[in-house]
Amino acid sequence: MLIHPAMLLYVLLGVLIVYGIWTSRRSNWPIKIVVSSRGVESMRGLPASRTARVAEFLERDLAPESRVVIRAARSKSGRLRTKVTGAVDDGTRQRIRNFLYAEL
Repeated sequence: MLIHPAMLLYVLLGVLIVYGIWTSRRSNWPIKIVVSSRGVESMRGLPASRTARVAEFLERDLAPESRVVIRAARSKSGRLRTKVTGAVDDGTRQRIRNFLYAEL
């Protein structure tokens, strides 16, 4: 029972398409925090020992009027990269980055 070369090509193409979709949907930001005027809505990827302190900082010092999403990841060199989206000025972005850098 031999496999036809065209069938093998279709299977390989299907595997590549599934892999492409899977990698494009996977998050490159393992830490995600969502904060709104109601407080911290969700936290993902933080060490359990740090969640209370991070939540306290964000609710007390940030107190956003609208939804803010904070994403963070470590680069291969170990440096913390952050991405903050929402209605936040540059100074507040820097404070968030500095706090997370000190805590994580």
